Amino acid sequence: MKNWDERLTAAYVARLGTVSAAARKRGIHRATVNRHIEVLEAEFGGKLFIRSRSGFTPTDLGREVQRITELAEENFRELDRVARLGGSKLQGEFIISTVELLLPEVLQAIIRFVEEYPEVRTKVITTDAIVRLEYGEADIAFRPGKKPEEPDNVVVPFSKVTFGLFASRSYINQHGKPGKIEELKDHYFVGPTNPVQRELPFIVWLRRHVPAEAIQVEFNEGHRIVSAINAGLGIGFVPHNLATAMPDLVEVMKPLSFWSLDSWRVTHVDIHRTEKIQAFIKILNAT
Repeated sequence: MKNWDERLTAAYVARLGTVSAAARKRGIHRATVNRHIEVLEAEFGGKLFIRSRSGFTPTDLGREVQRITELAEENFRELDRVARLGGSKLQGEFIISTVELLLPEVLQAIIRFVEEYPEVRTKVITTDAIVRLEYGEADIAFRPGKKPEEPDNVVVPFSKVTFGLFASRSYINQHGKPGKIEELKDHYFVGPTNPVQRELPFIVWLRRHVPAEAIQVEFNEGHRIVSAINAGLGIGFVPHNLATAMPDLVEVMKPLSFWSLDSWRVTHVDIHRTEKIQAFIKILNAT
């Protein structure tokens, strides 16, 4: 399509209302945005926008450019999805994103899916980062914590992950086991550096009950924290679903009611109903 980049830029200006916002969204310079608009106005022989101090208001012609360009953009995205997913057939690539602590919750479903649909190339990404479903970085994602609020996603409650305060037997043999909350201040702990994780209710609770210097080691990823606790570096929070596979871990306190996290199953609205995603969800719900 002739001048596709210029049309896409104009559509963003019409949608967002300013050159600056369109430049940030497209990752280009403000001068490039203005040049794209000038090219199109010269091509069409008319003004696309009414300029004012408050921003850019599209003319009738500008609104038509926006409408048709956004329609074409969505068609291109759909073509990319069809090519990547292999159309409606259960073949091609299927990407699952999850954090490490939720992997035990979905692993059996993944195993069954691979067994039933061997022609699908299933990829599992374990990451604490939020993948962008709208860009095809994953087909389905499992996220803990606050409910995702992206407007174009289908978000469904998945499971509640409970945590316990654990130490390894080697740590307890060396430092003893705290018998009550007041004794926590005399021990060493492992915690997160991630700002989101540091605001979790049970992490906030821990920091209230132990001095800052007692948290000797901090990691930016949850599975590193679990590994460090299991290795004897200190006491810390471990999901019960992971602790069951670590016989060297000992729960040092009875869990409190708020030591838990909600988790969510997330898909993008445009591909939520594809056969591949629905097949996986069906297996997931049956396990």
